[in-house]
Amino acid sequence: SATHSFQTQTTITSNDQYEIQPQISIVSGSPAVSWTVNSQQNFWKTSGTNQVYLAQSQNGSWSSRQIASIDGCVMGEALGTMEGKLYYAYVADEDGSLENTAGGQAYLLDIQTGTTVPLEGEQAANVQFGRVGGEDQILWTDGEGSLHSRNGRGGEQVTSFEGEGISGIVRQVISGEDGKAAILFTKNGENCANAYGAYYDPQTGNWSQIS
Repeated sequence: SATHSFQTQTTITSNDQYEIQPQISIVSGSPAVSWTVNSQQNFWKTSGTNQVYLAQSQNGSWSSRQIASIDGCVMGEALGTMEGKLYYAYVADEDGSLENTAGGQAYLLDIQTGTTVPLEGEQAANVQFGRVGGEDQILWTDGEGSLHSRNGRGGEQVTSFEGEGISGIVRQVISGEDGKAAILFTKNGENCANAYGAYYDPQTGNWSQIS
């Protein structure tokens, strides 16, 4: 804004529903917020139907609508933009067992067209939007620890790492100057949790090994 300051808070919803997992992004200079309502008020979203809603601000007023209805467990989600369009990504557990990650399947919803496409990679996890190499991308991991990415036009890329790769929980995708980027993730050890990172070099177009 012109004042470079936070404005008075705005109430987007006011009801008796249990609204969980809010996500926020900016599209065309205006904020957009998504959230999930579980039909069984299940905070972990492991049962029932997960209804996803989107609210967008235009000219100072908010409007909201439902954008997805997902049966079963949702293990991760993200809201972001690619090439000026708004997308919603999520990982669904499709084998009905939370004791393993074998059933993880990632999906990408084009909110403008309403089209949902599956993303490649078995045991998908850690969907995140980020700016890598100067372009907006959706990134996610698979059961082998490889990093998948694609832009709004498709053109998926897969990066493999030595050792276990990117496992655990991706906490953030950080964008730097001149197309640089980094991924921060944590992994549980014996009585501890450790942080790791991988770095993107725009000059080579490659990710570093994990450190």
